[in-house]
Amino acid sequence: MKKTLIFLVVSVLASCADVNVSNSLSGVVPISGGQTARVSADDLVIAMGRSGFSREEILEHGPAIRNALSNRGGAEVRRGGRVTAILSVMDGSLYVVSQRGGTYVHELGA
Repeated sequence: MKKTLIFLVVSVLASCADVNVSNSLSGVVPISGGQTARVSADDLVIAMGRSGFSREEILEHGPAIRNALSNRGGAEVRRGGRVTAILSVMDGSLYVVSQRGGTYVHELGA
């Protein structure tokens, strides 16, 4: 678990040099991290809800997060130029680190 969190943090720091990350002030930014995976809508709703996202935020950001996870393996959710959450898939689990909900690990397909 500790190795995974360290990997997630290193991946996020490495993505800071990405032009797409620095240019986006709000919304979802795909990042390279973890493993690409098709996360079901049900799994994503559960993980986002337990990580402090409101229903409106889940509806607003969910599709873009699912797309980012399937194409790049990670996603940042930004609001006003600040990262409010980071999501990444690794070893069959979805890792969510958010300002409101802390860290949550959801086993996919469970």
